[in-house]
Amino acid sequence: MIAAGSSIKADLLRPDTKRVSHKIKFDNIKEYQKEYKFFFFPLNETAGPLWKEQQDDLNETGVVHVSGIRNNRRPPSNNQGFYLIAVPRNQLDADGYVDIVKTFENPPAGVLKSERLVSQIQAVHKSDKDEFQTIYHLTIKDGKLQAGLMKHDEPRKREELKTTSIGQSTFAVVSSAVAFGILGLRFRNRQN
Repeated sequence: MIAAGSSIKADLLRPDTKRVSHKIKFDNIKEYQKEYKFFFFPLNETAGPLWKEQQDDLNETGVVHVSGIRNNRRPPSNNQGFYLIAVPRNQLDADGYVDIVKTFENPPAGVLKSERLVSQIQAVHKSDKDEFQTIYHLTIKDGKLQAGLMKHDEPRKREELKTTSIGQSTFAVVSSAVAFGILGLRFRNRQN
């Protein structure tokens, strides 16, 4: 009962926030696809065909939608966060996949794993934008996979939101006062 309550509580948003879309793009993933197939970890590895579809989309477009990923499963090594894994094509099974959890926890020789990638953006203040994007440029050299951060959209900081909120509130009050003033003048003019 406590666990169920905890998961429900985790899904609730504060009244002044909203859920957003966060995509990570690897801009040059196709450069390395003759030698490697790429996997993003974690995804819902138990999701069966959906998991495979997400991995195929990643390899086709270089984009993965991370806003809905829940990292409920923690590997024994406690590597939390997102990672890109490059698996040599000769290590894939007959269907073109690997057991991603085993590959992540104990990478065989030749399998490359990126450093930890940026954290997921799930919810932001209501006045912030609806979509966030992170772009990486990949380099595979000397047996290492490096993901160089090219661009990362950040949610606005609290200070910026307070300034904007105060400015918006002031504008709203002034606008309302002007509108009521105009209505009052019109009403008086009608009576005269």
